[in-house]
Amino acid sequence: MSSARSAYTGADWYSGQKLEVDQDNLFSTLDEKVHTKRRAIMAPGFTGREIDGLEEAVDKHMIEYIDLVRRKYISQGSELRPMDLARKMAFFTMDVMTDISFGPCWGCLIKDEDVDKWFESNEMLLPTAIMASTIHG
Repeated sequence: MSSARSAYTGADWYSGQKLEVDQDNLFSTLDEKVHTKRRAIMAPGFTGREIDGLEEAVDKHMIEYIDLVRRKYISQGSELRPMDLARKMAFFTMDVMTDISFGPCWGCLIKDEDVDKWFESNEMLLPTAIMASTIHG
């Protein structure tokens, strides 16, 4: 459905993804020509070719991830140290994104925490946002 040249178009549900009531964005527009044009404009930003230091940033944060696992989450004998892999991968992703976007990363992996409660805020907001987008007028 989201693939290039797909015959399927977005359902009315996507209209609920607007950030501003009277303004469509890439995720909310139902006009396929507008959507295709916006995707073409944004596509170069997702290739990774124009991001200086991308591989180095990924490598650096992968090492931080491995260090975190070794430091806090390797079980020994009868001592189990469970780890929420999904949360740690979210920390990894956020650290890479903030590193390449803003320079210094947030440091979620080094601190092993939800810096500035970003994930917690999204977990509280998203159910309401999803419900609102589902029952939009």
